[in-house]
Amino acid sequence: MADGSALGKVDGSSPYAVLFSGGKDSNCAMVRASHKLGYPPSVLITIRPSDPDDLIYHHVNTEWTGLQAEAAGLPHIMEMEPDRAIQEAIDGYSIRTLVTGGIASRFQKRKFEEIAGSYGLRVFSPLWGLDQEAYMRSLVDDGILAMVVRASSLGLDRGWLGLKLDRDNIERLILLSRRYGFNPSLEGGEGETFVLDSPLYHRAIAVDSAEARWFGDRGVYLIRQAHLTDKPNAR
Repeated sequence: MADGSALGKVDGSSPYAVLFSGGKDSNCAMVRASHKLGYPPSVLITIRPSDPDDLIYHHVNTEWTGLQAEAAGLPHIMEMEPDRAIQEAIDGYSIRTLVTGGIASRFQKRKFEEIAGSYGLRVFSPLWGLDQEAYMRSLVDDGILAMVVRASSLGLDRGWLGLKLDRDNIERLILLSRRYGFNPSLEGGEGETFVLDSPLYHRAIAVDSAEARWFGDRGVYLIRQAHLTDKPNAR
């Protein structure tokens, strides 16, 4: 199985799937993989864990990843068990490679490689090893518009829930990460995001209603209603 960070080890002509949480990292990985490989993924795979505090897979608002897949015009598989989802992607789309949004977590990287390896799949992680602060600043340049939907770290109060990560808020987040010692990319479970727009989306996502829940030292932002909308620069 190929190391996920090396493009040269990925077959540039074979179908691939993106392990898709709906957050900024999996969306950015999809954009960068599409650019580097020259074609989009065959399918998006979302694992929706039963445990809201799962250390590997996102939980908050994953039920809305289907709307993101629709925005991108891509097939979507959602399962609770990764083995079942990957087998479905192999059977239905003949995937050979699994793209992940891992940046620095060796625990996650090892788990993803173990799962993919058991099916003979390569792993490609285009964000792996990036400087986290530089990566966060690149999100806007990459055309990724994300909002914070979970905050669970010292330094992140309820005011972050539902906040869009524009340039100013990304700089605020980086400063807080330095002060409180959490990962600026939030990969360590300090927070989760949900993407509203991406260069690969044909339409953007508008949130009609949502509920912020705060539990003293952590909170979530639950989307209740959302719809696809034309992008401002659409012709």
